[in-house]
Amino acid sequence: RYLFQLQYSRQFKSLKKVYSTMLSGPSSLWLISFFSTKTDAIESLLNFTVDTLFRTNTGIIPYQEEYNSITERIPKEKIYDRGRTIGDTVMALLRQRREVQSEINRHKDLAKKARTFIAARYQEYEALLDEILPVDFLKTLTYSDLEDCNRYMKSLLLRITRAHSDYSKDDKKAENLRPHIRNLEMLYQRKNLSDDCLGKAREYQKLIHEWRISLFSPEIKTKLSVSAKKLEKTWQELLNVC
Repeated sequence: RYLFQLQYSRQFKSLKKVYSTMLSGPSSLWLISFFSTKTDAIESLLNFTVDTLFRTNTGIIPYQEEYNSITERIPKEKIYDRGRTIGDTVMALLRQRREVQSEINRHKDLAKKARTFIAARYQEYEALLDEILPVDFLKTLTYSDLEDCNRYMKSLLLRITRAHSDYSKDDKKAENLRPHIRNLEMLYQRKNLSDDCLGKAREYQKLIHEWRISLFSPEIKTKLSVSAKKLEKTWQELLNVC
């Protein structure tokens, strides 16, 4: 990362100022609260941008020939615009996350007034929101993953609204997912999982998210073809790897 930030020092200096402004709004408070300082949050967003533009998240230092090829492929005048787009995408997700959290809180209050409040229901929503966009997403997700986060949060928002009208219908659909969610929970309790195992687990988790969309918000298109049979097959493949 350092090599590329040095190569494009002026552009990244400008992006740092832009990111500081972006992370000044109310939607960014959730993210900043998990860092020691706002400066650390800005640095994390800069690192995410470098990883997105130059694929540096592997930690492997490129050979001189590869480094030259990359810098020639991405001219200096495009770095700022691309970095700005990445920052705008991240901020849009943070605003979306804030909106979903607000809707969870609003429907929680409505349920309490209607005396239909069930704590476990809203705990599930909040846990799912944390899973979709975890606090360390700038380290654990790629830029292409952010599009999926957008769809998953849209789906959750629709589910929250519909469940308020008929929770029994929501619970019946959710029952299809629970065995697979328990599978993942048990798997992640194990220690020293191999890279192959973790890779297959992420594939399985993505299928669960896509099936959740299919069940609760079919008007949102799924990215992958998914069914109960495919999920079970993927789980068996996962067991073989792990």
